[in-house]
Amino acid sequence: MVQGSANQYKGIIDCVQTVVREEGRSALLKGIGPRVLWIGIGGSIFFGVLERTKLLLAQRKPALPQDSKQD
Repeated sequence: MVQGSANQYKGIIDCVQTVVREEGRSALLKGIGPRVLWIGIGGSIFFGVLERTKLLLAQRKPALPQDSKQD
């Protein structure tokens, strides 16, 4: 494949067909491993920070006064 040439493909279907023909089906999944790893690491960090923040906020939250009405 030549990069930078104008009008290399007629459309998305032509693009996919050409890639599969020239490089095989596995070419459509190139780069998926690093992406999945990146998303997994990012998700782990996000949820770790989220849970820690919830814990810290729960500790800082003042206790609500109990309703001591007597009937």
